[in-house]
Amino acid sequence: MLRMITLIDLLNDHGPKDVHLEGRMIVLTRVKDAPLSYRQGWAESSAALHITKAWLGAALSHAKFRSCLLAMLQFLESLPFTARMARDRDFVELLDQIQSLPLSEEESTIYNRLMSPSARHDTSPPQGPVHDSRERVYDVKSVALGNNSVSKDSTVQADEEMISSNESEITADDIFSQFRVDDIAIYLETTMRMLRAPQSGWSEADCAYMIHSIFQKALDTRESYQYMLSLTGNDAQLVLDALHFLLAYTPSLPPPDRRQILKALQRLSNRSQLYPACLALTNVEREPHPIASGHFGEVYKGYFEGKVVALKLIKMYERTKASVITKAVLHEVVIWCQLVHRNVLPFLGIHESEEGWISLVSPWMRHGSLPRYLSQKPNANRLLLISDVASGLAYLHEHGVVHGDLKGVNILVSPSGHACLADFGLAKIADNEIISWTSIRTSSTQGGGTIRWQAPELHDPNDDVTPKATPESDVYSFACVCYEVMTSRLPFYEFPRDSTVIMKIMQGHRPSKPADSDLPWFEADVIRELWRLVEECWQQNPSLRPGASDIVQRDIIRVDADTRTEHSWE
Repeated sequence: MLRMITLIDLLNDHGPKDVHLEGRMIVLTRVKDAPLSYRQGWAESSAALHITKAWLGAALSHAKFRSCLLAMLQFLESLPFTARMARDRDFVELLDQIQSLPLSEEESTIYNRLMSPSARHDTSPPQGPVHDSRERVYDVKSVALGNNSVSKDSTVQADEEMISSNESEITADDIFSQFRVDDIAIYLETTMRMLRAPQSGWSEADCAYMIHSIFQKALDTRESYQYMLSLTGNDAQLVLDALHFLLAYTPSLPPPDRRQILKALQRLSNRSQLYPACLALTNVEREPHPIASGHFGEVYKGYFEGKVVALKLIKMYERTKASVITKAVLHEVVIWCQLVHRNVLPFLGIHESEEGWISLVSPWMRHGSLPRYLSQKPNANRLLLISDVASGLAYLHEHGVVHGDLKGVNILVSPSGHACLADFGLAKIADNEIISWTSIRTSSTQGGGTIRWQAPELHDPNDDVTPKATPESDVYSFACVCYEVMTSRLPFYEFPRDSTVIMKIMQGHRPSKPADSDLPWFEADVIRELWRLVEECWQQNPSLRPGASDIVQRDIIRVDADTRTEHSWE
């Protein structure tokens, strides 16, 4: 809910002359019908008087605002006539000009009452905390916002007392119900500036509520939504920053709303080739030589704020591919930065070097990938690591995200020994509900290739449409990861040629069950139960595979005895 003082802030930041007729009428009506204390606050505010003069002058001089004059007169009559008004020569001259107009009978009656001697003296009550604090709050906010058009009495103190009466509250719908879609960027800017002003009294929840209301107005029609997505430059940046803020500070958003907002954020980022400004990192140092490389990027060790970090540098050697790669990177960034879970690698931000190279920054995982960790610590609790992977995957699917390239080398191990999903890369919207999250893919000959973890429906040669990763195909890949963890071998390690592996998968073959003697780190009953789950997860028919949310509820996955140290990224 917005108080009167917030309404003044928004109008003043918007520019009172730019508000169209319908917007002016709704504001005048709301103020006129408000309680006396509310109208007293308006009358005592220098900023409110500035808005009043602007609108009254327009009603007197512009034909398109002539119909607003009656509402202006009713509004002025409802205000206590204060010493501030009497001292303002411009305001008094505007009142005198009204008599030269051809007024209707109703307008003339109200004007005569307004100009009567009994009305034109200071009718405000003695200075008290209600109206005085309201003026002070506005002036403090104006100074914080750098608004030089508002005069501030040097004796005013930063008293943050607000109007608490429910009768004086105005909802976001009241303010925006008549405003046009091209006002969106301006109102978002005002909202974000109010948050950054310490004296404003606005909380993160207040701003998130307002941003959500504005965004809902943009979704009223397809045309307004497309207008928002067509913004460029500073306007696009404002919307990106606001939507990112909304997602970050409103964890209670219903999942459909969250997906809708994330989708809009991703599309606008894609079109404008911008990203939320808060994700930009400076003072990042990078070591000269990469520690790993792939088709689209290289991984470097670096340093940020005294901590060791990993930098995934995106290659863009060919200008013709730069735009495509940039869009893919922005897709990844918009998704990754919204995900916070102990089994998902955190995203710290984006670093742009002086040479123009873009790097995605995340914590440094000194244990490296899951296969590497197991080769160095074969006696690690492998069941706990499988449970970590299942938990991270369930979190992704719960948030409408498909990993799309789940395999051992794309799972890292934190310093505390917890597995976390990583190497997301090149993300894209797969359909209206699901966001596909594919990685900077290894080639088919490196490390056994991605195809050994891919579900049969992704290899289907009879499908003329490029197959898309789904939650079901992620579950198939999870089964292959379980096989990796159980055996420390690649799926279908017996077959060196990927073409043979594809044929085997399409024929319904799966990696063979290892002998119990080959799995010294598991007890026999654990092997049987775990293998039963693996067979469920890599069934040929995707619809028969369990969901990730079901997997994490299985007894074999719900491990109670976790002897690892407390989870940490450092």
